[in-house]
Amino acid sequence: VRPRPRAPAALVVLATLATWFVHSSLSIVLLVMSFAGSGLVEPKLALALVIGANIGGALAPYMAQAGAEAEARRVPLANLITRGIVGLVILPFLGPVLQALTWLDPSTTRLAVNFHTAFNFAAAVFFLPLIDVVAWVCQRLLPSRPVADDPGKPRHLDPNVLDSPAEALGCALRETLNLGDRVADML
Repeated sequence: VRPRPRAPAALVVLATLATWFVHSSLSIVLLVMSFAGSGLVEPKLALALVIGANIGGALAPYMAQAGAEAEARRVPLANLITRGIVGLVILPFLGPVLQALTWLDPSTTRLAVNFHTAFNFAAAVFFLPLIDVVAWVCQRLLPSRPVADDPGKPRHLDPNVLDSPAEALGCALRETLNLGDRVADML
């Protein structure tokens, strides 16, 4: 008799790390599917492993962007946040979720794949209305670097005054004087 783990949270972490290692949530879900179908993993624990596979599938792209600019890391962070929140919300309710899934399809072999689909559908339905909130959170967590003032950028030209020739010429005159000052400084 082999002992069976009873801690779904530990299995979520294990599956998250395994998925990050192989960089493929689908391969881990299919592995869990084969384990559940052969009876190596209890159905409830298979769901916990699928949650970990979904979180690990979002962790891999975020970690791959570790050295990139903040703007490039925001989308993978948003994906990681949404999958993490959905996983944490579903984790305490694995029993009722298992009952609902077995009511739809009693096959333990397809349980992991059906839950994987339901997990992603739930994430989309729940977070699509919250895109602006998640974007705001990601922007707060990963702020952009301050942009250095570009000395070659025009300072006095205003495209809003093109309809008024006198104001447009005044802006052009100020910009010309500014450029003259910069040339004098360089000399």
